Amino acid sequence: MGRCEASSLTRSTIESTADSTSLPDMVRCPVCRTCPSASVRTPNSSSDVTFSPMNWCRSALTPKGVPGRPRASVCGASACRITPDSSRGLVVLVRLAGERCSRRASSARGSGPATSSSRTTARADGPSDRRETSPACCTSTACRYLLIESRNMARGGPCLLAVPLCQDGPRHVSERRTVVVRVIVIGAGIAGASVAYPLAAAGADVVVVDDAQPGRATSAGAGIITPVSARPVGEAKSRIMFAAVEHYLDLVRRFEESGLSDHSYGVTGELIAAFDNDELRRLSEVAERAEARTGRYGTAGVGVPKLFSRQDVHERFPLLPGVLGGVWLPDVARVDGRIIRDHLMTLAAQLGAQVLQGRAELVFDGSRVSGVRVPGEFLEGDHVVLAAGAWSEALVETTGLDLPVYPQRGQILHLRIPGGSTLPVISVFRGIYLLSFPGDRVVIGATREDDSGFATHATAGGVDMLIRKALGVVPSLQRAEWLEVRVGIRPASRDGEPLLGPAPGIDGLWLATGFGPQGLTLAPYSGRLLAEAIMGEKTEIPEILSAARLAAA
Repeated sequence: MGRCEASSLTRSTIESTADSTSLPDMVRCPVCRTCPSASVRTPNSSSDVTFSPMNWCRSALTPKGVPGRPRASVCGASACRITPDSSRGLVVLVRLAGERCSRRASSARGSGPATSSSRTTARADGPSDRRETSPACCTSTACRYLLIESRNMARGGPCLLAVPLCQDGPRHVSERRTVVVRVIVIGAGIAGASVAYPLAAAGADVVVVDDAQPGRATSAGAGIITPVSARPVGEAKSRIMFAAVEHYLDLVRRFEESGLSDHSYGVTGELIAAFDNDELRRLSEVAERAEARTGRYGTAGVGVPKLFSRQDVHERFPLLPGVLGGVWLPDVARVDGRIIRDHLMTLAAQLGAQVLQGRAELVFDGSRVSGVRVPGEFLEGDHVVLAAGAWSEALVETTGLDLPVYPQRGQILHLRIPGGSTLPVISVFRGIYLLSFPGDRVVIGATREDDSGFATHATAGGVDMLIRKALGVVPSLQRAEWLEVRVGIRPASRDGEPLLGPAPGIDGLWLATGFGPQGLTLAPYSGRLLAEAIMGEKTEIPEILSAARLAAA
């Protein structure tokens, strides 16, 4: 094959046309014939600027020319970026050859053979001369995007050429440097998905590696999204829980804006119930804690707490005859963890994130993690996020890092009873909870088994314990139809709190694990915090969640 003629469009070529009223059309690829020409022209109107978007290959989507909202082509080339510039009007940023093309990752995002071309990448902490091979975006071996060459590519690109467009047309071409941060996320459960999406949204090149181990806690989890429970928590943890619940509301809005309306987030309310006089006394403490956080007007995702009498409970929830009183939180919701995880991964994929299946192995360059090895492939990355749940410890056992995360088995029962859909989330002081889903499905959970290892089978003892306690709350469950038992392996930590942030003593490695039974509530909010920290934003990870406490242990 001959070399694509687009490669002849060098920086000097563009500069020679800088005083003209329009930029030249990019030459159509003579080899594959699939690279449409692209032009950036000034309009006849003195107040408008038009941009003719380009398809990078026949199967790619045309990026939308909306100022301030960069769009990526289906093949993941992050084709064009259109941003407003207050000093020079609209600036069209054309990404150079060097972006990783993800067409090989999914047939749904482009078709045709993927070939290789050399590129230079830069670490987030400075220029680097390391090179890697990545597929070309086009079907030919020669045509790589527009192949606009930059003399700085050898010094640690990729770079961008910014083409300022003024009312009178382009006057000059300025060169800009950008750092494309590549992040490898190990684990595609709720923790991995929760960090992959905000990373991709922030412009990172994200690859998620998952080995699809059985026993995922995400798939088995009940999905209660509440900051208040029968168990007391400290002030610092309470603030985090309320922030996590509020973050869910933002996340649900993003799902709906993206057409993912089947997000499973449903407001049922939560009743923290008392069944004896001792629990009634403890109930007043729960009410005080809740009111201290919500105030008289309530908070998003919780509402205004109310203290219910026995009569209040019986009038609202006739299936709970033994309850003596309760604290009612009207806006508490529940979710299906599998749906939330899948939607987060969908949003991440729409922004260019890739998913690879296989067992990951950390690769080091001295004391720094340089990437991940999966069967048949080495994935180089500027950062690696360890979000492998209960399997996280095994991945760092050769590093000397004492990661206090261990497998905790949780068994959860699913039953069906007429009228079950009317039940709220029910939390009790007896170590179980109940919640309902459409179709009169009632979920009862959950065991916390610290000595089960990675065994994913249900046990007669675990099921018996849950049934006996549940019948004490809802006696009519004796007539319930048996549906299933779900078993998940939680990543529990020794102090009961998640581990979030940079791993002490290992550059480039970040932790997002140890969530235990709090994963579905805390992980989306924690993932946002971690993504912001990785991308260099001024984000402070709360001390109670920070992995820095490992260094002090």
